[in-house]
Amino acid sequence: MKAISLLFSLSFINAQIALPTFQGVHKPHNTSSSSISSCKEYLAANGGSSDGIYSIDIDSDGTTETVYCDMTTDGGGWTLLTWNSNTGSSPKGVPYPGLDVCSTADCSRGSAGNESQLEALIQESTEFAKGAHTSTDITGPMSNYQYAGKYVYSDLSNLDLELSNGSCNNSNGYTGTFTALVGTNAYDGTTVYLAQGLRYSSYNQSSDNNRYIWNIGVGANICGGNGQAPGTWMGTWSNGQYGPNIRRIGSNHSASVWVR
Repeated sequence: MKAISLLFSLSFINAQIALPTFQGVHKPHNTSSSSISSCKEYLAANGGSSDGIYSIDIDSDGTTETVYCDMTTDGGGWTLLTWNSNTGSSPKGVPYPGLDVCSTADCSRGSAGNESQLEALIQESTEFAKGAHTSTDITGPMSNYQYAGKYVYSDLSNLDLELSNGSCNNSNGYTGTFTALVGTNAYDGTTVYLAQGLRYSSYNQSSDNNRYIWNIGVGANICGGNGQAPGTWMGTWSNGQYGPNIRRIGSNHSASVWVR
């Protein structure tokens, strides 16, 4: 990830100057971030907040985590869930949420928290989004990417992350709708499906040492699909990843997954 030449440390973090990477320069704000559990909730309490790094209690346990917030795309309020600024890195691809935890939110590849923290964040949300760019080292809000789109579901309060070996279950999942945020809108209104555990087929998602595929939405059925847009097949099996509003980027590239 590209380094930022200046980073000022203050004794408290609440809002920041927007920068084009996952890092930010912080300035004080009156709202206590320890009482807020998502970027969406922070933005609702602090309208006009800028893109950047925030300290937010994403699992409501009284201790804040450092997360990156996209406060501008599609009205803002997106929390960066998992990402890779070079999908050809080792391990390859976008990590399953909870693997490769980056506690500072500025790693080149990572998850915003562990399994229980991100599960709590997702269960408060109703939308996933993905950004993708054919170049490597792209970071920051989704507006920095060539492609971005959201997968809107009515309720994710029962979604469980599964850092384990298991199989996709066609009778256990969610139905939603895709809308492009950046790039072609040819797939707008497509019905999308999401399996429990974000699963696809049968894979062991317990470690980045394993070969696995996961997704935040596919266009065929809960466990189906053959790579058609706007499906999002991601993971360690390849540097090539699918979605959102592009079928596949087959070379090393940048990709990020968000939740709101």
